[in-house]
Amino acid sequence: MNTELLLKVKQKILDEPKQFIMAEWFAKEWNINEQLSNLEPQRVVPNCKTAACIAGWTLCISEQLTPDIISRRKGEIFSPFLKARQELDISLEQADRLFYTNGWPHILNFKYSNAYTPEERANVAAERIDHFIKTNGEE
Repeated sequence: MNTELLLKVKQKILDEPKQFIMAEWFAKEWNINEQLSNLEPQRVVPNCKTAACIAGWTLCISEQLTPDIISRRKGEIFSPFLKARQELDISLEQADRLFYTNGWPHILNFKYSNAYTPEERANVAAERIDHFIKTNGEE
């Protein structure tokens, strides 16, 4: 497992919670605002106006994915899930447990589902990453 990269992803999520959204690998602000539930007020995504999930930030930090790479890859088969899994050096099962909230331990999935603010969700994601590292991806 590439723990160093995973810790960088965690820090990115904590540094700017409004750029973290588990619903998308990599999304521009207009996509994000359309997908947010009515439980969360519309928000402005800071910096590059882009947000991503754990796998998406893995690809960005490892320089495997940027907005211009996405636009160049239209029509090309590209799996962020598989590429992020490869960058983190984890198995398919581990990737399922990390990249999808329904694969998270029940309590973390519950906490994430009930988090209201981007900061709360970022903190739960950081807790998830720490637990994933602590259990070597087994939980």
